[in-house]
Amino acid sequence: MHLILPNRASLDAAGRNPKEHFRQPIFFSSRQVHCAHAILYEAFGPPKNAEMILDRLVGLAMLAVATTVFLYYTVWTLLMPFVDEDHPLQSFFPPRVWAIRIPVILILLGSTVVGTFLAMVMIQSNRKKAAKAKAKAAEAQGQKPAGKKKA
Repeated sequence: MHLILPNRASLDAAGRNPKEHFRQPIFFSSRQVHCAHAILYEAFGPPKNAEMILDRLVGLAMLAVATTVFLYYTVWTLLMPFVDEDHPLQSFFPPRVWAIRIPVILILLGSTVVGTFLAMVMIQSNRKKAAKAKAKAAEAQGQKPAGKKKA
């Protein structure tokens, strides 16, 4: 998969209008990516620049991954319990106990990350407030505040 992003000078030197370039596929080695570009072009119109094309393709890839994970998990948890244990399809899925363990682990991990981030933000905010209060108290006593130079 190769991304071909010619610069404006090369387009103008070739005698093409830079705005017309986005009607042509920018990925030439994969038919699926070309189809994705065509779908995005039809849905949202021509992209404004190369960065926008990349953003759209990344978003499309994230949507495809999320859809695949959702469908796999749905089949695993809702359909596979009704399939015989010795059926060949059972080899594509882990034991059912992991259908509960994996989401619980992910929720605990996500909660820990969010809680840690919030705690760090609150600690930094309290430190800034304490420094401002200390500077204000020192100023009220007529002393020069620490860390600030008067011009």
